[in-house]
Amino acid sequence: LHDDLDFKSSLTREDFEAMASDLFDRSSVPISKALTAAGMKISDIDAIELVGGGMRVPKVQKALSKVTGDKELGMHINSDESMALGAAFHGANISTAFRVRKVGMTDVTMFPV
Repeated sequence: LHDDLDFKSSLTREDFEAMASDLFDRSSVPISKALTAAGMKISDIDAIELVGGGMRVPKVQKALSKVTGDKELGMHINSDESMALGAAFHGANISTAFRVRKVGMTDVTMFPV
C-alpha cells in the first residue's frame, strides 16, 4: 500500500531469472575465493550446507552445483531460525540480567556476492 494505492504484480520465474542473471553468475565466486584463500579444492570438502534466502532459488542451486560438482547441497538449516537463534545468543551474551556461559560469535561477510 503506497499513497492509498494497492499495488499487485506478478513475475514469471523465467523473467526473474533473466533480470537477475548477473547475480546468478556471481553466486559461485565466493566459493572459489574461499577455497583459494584456504588453499583447498572442492574435493577437500565433505559437506556443504546452504543458509539464506537465496538457497530457495533453483537457479542459485544450479549455479552452485556447477562449482561443487557431485556434492550434495545441504539445506537443513532454517535461515529464519538461525537468525533468531543468533539474536538470542547475542542477547544472552550482552545481558546483565542473568548469567549464561558466553557463546563465541563472529559476524563476518568475507566473500560477499
